Amino acid sequence: MVRFDELAEQAHLVGDYAGHLTAVRMGELMADPAAWYREAAASGCSTLLGIALTQWLTTDPDAVPLAVLCAALDDARTRPAAISAVLARGVVDRTGELVIDSMGAEATARLDMLFHREADDVMHRLLVHAEPAIAASAAVSFDMGARARTHPAP
Repeated sequence: MVRFDELAEQAHLVGDYAGHLTAVRMGELMADPAAWYREAAASGCSTLLGIALTQWLTTDPDAVPLAVLCAALDDARTRPAAISAVLARGVVDRTGELVIDSMGAEATARLDMLFHREADDVMHRLLVHAEPAIAASAAVSFDMGARARTHPAP
């Protein structure tokens, strides 16, 4: 795992994202993302750390221990993965509440993925978010997505 991470980081430095794309494909095949996450964290494999967390939050979000989730939100390497995984879901559960509540103005860049989103629990929670930048960005993304759905490009 460590060697894979080294090669992926070296490739990234020269503009080759094959390592990241390979990690994404590996994530889709992870039968036990929790084990992959623990191993990536123990070995310092930043390339697979976020991918494993995304898979874990996608496949079994209730199994992610609160301490692990809080640590992931405090770590710049895994915070984007945690936010993106929750935003990709349509429901707000305990995990979703914690992640969405942790979002500040810096997280608005992650909201671009909401462009084609239907109204759901996640979108509603973002629209009434305590951080004005999050609520405003969600409103704009939702409005643009609604316009694209009702007036598709020719």
